[in-house]
Amino acid sequence: MSEQNKGIVFNFDDIKSDLVRNILLGDFNSLAHVDVDHTLAYAHRLTDYINPTTGKRGQCANIHGHTALITIRFSSPDLMDDMVLDFTLVKAILKLTLDEMFDHALILYKNDPIVEDLNNVIDKYKLKVCLINHQPTAEYLAIKTLVEVAIATGILQFSDDESLNIIRSLGGDINKVACYVVDNLRVLPTMVKWGESPKTRSEVCIRKDTIADIISAISKVLIDKTSDNKEK
Repeated sequence: MSEQNKGIVFNFDDIKSDLVRNILLGDFNSLAHVDVDHTLAYAHRLTDYINPTTGKRGQCANIHGHTALITIRFSSPDLMDDMVLDFTLVKAILKLTLDEMFDHALILYKNDPIVEDLNNVIDKYKLKVCLINHQPTAEYLAIKTLVEVAIATGILQFSDDESLNIIRSLGGDINKVACYVVDNLRVLPTMVKWGESPKTRSEVCIRKDTIADIISAISKVLIDKTSDNKEK
């Protein structure tokens, strides 16, 4: 069995990381978990939304706001210093991802027709607008959160000098870096709940088919960080 993504190939039987093996097997009961709650405010709209009960344009097609309650589950097969993940790192990860992307932002589908008109005022009024590849439903925002937090979590795990020196020694070979990352990952987010209100929460779990994308993104950032040819 193998997983691959954009030139990255790694064999399941060769994976040393218990975390990645358990995720690929769907065995989350063998992992330790910590759930972290996070809140942020955002606005969005669903392009051309039709109310399924009336067949007419629904209220979600209007720009409207939410105070989201987001729960992120971090998982690891073992504890480091008796913790799944230090909360200092959790705060840094959420600042780099959720707060930078979504907090007090207008989140829109990139092909929403109002984007063209907004482009004329975004810079003028310094508006925070986040354009994404899908409709900004709670379910998709949960998926986006899971992937972005996973990438940030992975990068931070390999930001020490020893890890960066090892990655540098691999000479920018994406497959070798990806194998090193896979073998040494010890913690990742495995579940996200995104609540638009106290009454509704959408839940997504990390999927086997997203692991290669996450590993690819982590590896590319680490290669860029350690490249001797990187522009200063």
